[in-house]
Amino acid sequence: MLNGLDWNTDYEIRVVAENQRGRSEPSITSFRTATEPTTIPATLGCHCVSCSLATLLLSVLTLLWLS
Repeated sequence: MLNGLDWNTDYEIRVVAENQRGRSEPSITSFRTATEPTTIPATLGCHCVSCSLATLLLSVLTLLWLS
């Protein structure tokens, strides 16, 4: 899970898997965080964003592990 990200900032994540066969090539994902909202609707708390990023990272790791 990614914590402490700044608003309206570009990030690049590199994920490398390692197992008995060695290391994979890095999987690179880039994204920009949203601009700081003036209000946060009740249906869009931080939990949703955290789950989405965690799901993305787990998907990338699973794909790398299976390849």
